[in-house]
Amino acid sequence: MEALLHLAQTALPVFAAIGLGLVCRKAKLLSFEGLSGIKSIIFNIMLPTVLFNSLYKIEYNLTMILLVAVGFFSMALALGAGVLVHKLLRCEYKAMPFLLSCAEAGSIGYPLFILLAGKDQLHHLVTVDIGHGLFIFTAYTALIQIVAGGGKTTPKQMALNFFKNKVIIGMLLGIIVGITGLGSIIADSAAGSILTDTLEFVTAPTGMLIMLTVGYEFSMDRKLVKPVLTTVALRIVIMGTLLAAFSALVFWLIPFNKNLFLALCLFFALPASFATPILADELREGDYISTTLSVQVLVTLAVFVALTTYNAV
Repeated sequence: MEALLHLAQTALPVFAAIGLGLVCRKAKLLSFEGLSGIKSIIFNIMLPTVLFNSLYKIEYNLTMILLVAVGFFSMALALGAGVLVHKLLRCEYKAMPFLLSCAEAGSIGYPLFILLAGKDQLHHLVTVDIGHGLFIFTAYTALIQIVAGGGKTTPKQMALNFFKNKVIIGMLLGIIVGITGLGSIIADSAAGSILTDTLEFVTAPTGMLIMLTVGYEFSMDRKLVKPVLTTVALRIVIMGTLLAAFSALVFWLIPFNKNLFLALCLFFALPASFATPILADELREGDYISTTLSVQVLVTLAVFVALTTYNAV
């Protein structure tokens, strides 16, 4: 009974917020322009603040470096596998390899993990996502530009894109403050509780608003059932294999940590990056991309429910 109660307390708010997003679209309570405004606040203010708050006062060690490496190399392997599978299947959709790699941690992963393990454990997922972010703004972005016909991306352009991203800025500031020791000094001072309360107040509605946008944008296209389900199934196989391999490696090198294991499970269960639709204009595969992402979100939510049950035991 306790496990069921914990599951309801954790999962129901997610589905309620997604349902509210669907209602907002169907009943026209929120326009696309209004949704864009909400997303701008989320990605430019709330998420950077959440990441800074989760990183500025934690202890930095070799484990962190290991997790950054896991985030980078696992997604590189996933993209490589995606390119190989795309060739073997002779798939007509050029976006397939990109939908088999990378993960939408910002919009989906962070709010779900906060509900799953709490804000004080978010650094586990964020650390893996740092390596993932480095991969997105280097090899992934460059390959997208080539496939989409946008020309070559120079190292300078990639660096500019990296440092202009507000989420990345939030991460970097949190890491800098934490590594220099300022985070511990601030946390132990009289101003520490004031700063914590302020950051908590600013970020409190983040998860709900993100899930609302997910529900609002949720879409399905029946004409694409076969290629979409094939892509989703391939992603499950690839990510499941990577989860098994990297979990074994991580917990061979360091002691088992349940919250870290939950972070790894959720990370590899996330949908592909929501940045993938930038391919749509050039490749004219917008319907395939958006429908695949929608089904991947359903898979993520199913895994989230399973992880919530596991965490309650």
